[in-house]
Amino acid sequence: MDAVEIVEDASSTVGLDGKKWAKVRETVPAGSWCSLGALMFPACGVEEHVAVAGVIGVRNQEEMDHVHLWCPDVDGAWVPLTSFLEKTKGVRFAGGCPIWAKNTLDREVDVDVRVQIVRESDQAATAPDGTNNYYASKVWKTTTWLGVPVLKCPLDLWVMQEIIHEVKPDLIIETGTFMGGSALYFASVLDAIGKGFVTTVDVEEKKDRPVHPRICYVRGSSVDTDVLYHMEVEHRKRRTLVVLDSDHSYDHVLEELEAYAPLVSPGSYLVVEDTNTPGPSDAVRDFLYSVEGSHFTVDRSREKFGTSFNNGGWLRKKGGL
Repeated sequence: MDAVEIVEDASSTVGLDGKKWAKVRETVPAGSWCSLGALMFPACGVEEHVAVAGVIGVRNQEEMDHVHLWCPDVDGAWVPLTSFLEKTKGVRFAGGCPIWAKNTLDREVDVDVRVQIVRESDQAATAPDGTNNYYASKVWKTTTWLGVPVLKCPLDLWVMQEIIHEVKPDLIIETGTFMGGSALYFASVLDAIGKGFVTTVDVEEKKDRPVHPRICYVRGSSVDTDVLYHMEVEHRKRRTLVVLDSDHSYDHVLEELEAYAPLVSPGSYLVVEDTNTPGPSDAVRDFLYSVEGSHFTVDRSREKFGTSFNNGGWLRKKGGL
């Protein structure tokens, strides 16, 4: 679901004529994680509000213990459902705020999370992180480069052109082509600096992808043996920059990180897209603790604009160009 429902409850509560809730509900797949939705507080018309979360639909304590929630405005990590309810008490929200759920059970669980909106006229609301607001708006889904869809935050694209100009790569490897908008963007920047080409891979083949002399399209999974061999051949003796933006599940992103990290040239970057979602975020965290990950550092200077889908995902390989 793209947004939550704002519902009224006729029952009374202290200090209120009735209850106003922002509600998200979804069945969380067994052993998986998914987006419950984005809390869109401006829809309730309350200038100041405090969230007090509750949950229904979880049948027993075992299910409570095995359902974890992730919300950037509440905590920076996965939090067990019972702890999440405690942490949200007194948290002030404004704008849009995504909530994710992870289920470690071997069966599906129905989760219904409710956040009560309470007016507190004597305290000002705290503004949310700009990334959450922009991500919840879905504007990025209608962003294009030269008429081709490119599902990214424009500020991240600006940072990418800075990196490309500094690194001056001979090769940009991209996983997750979609319509080819980001590949075309990278190729346009390479045109401007006068060197380099893009190899981009996706499991799907789509018509009307842009044709450009600097772009090579590869069909297949980014972690297939044949695809990885092709990438290694393309990489040989070339200054390489890698951008990961395909399947965002934890296992896939971690496998990509382990496979593509050796291809990144010293001083260049391994960019992990959409670390504002739990799969890539968790994978980067664990990768950095690995032997291969020890060759990389998180470059926080690339987050200078304050809004980025890749916070913590701008990984610079140690060494000089």
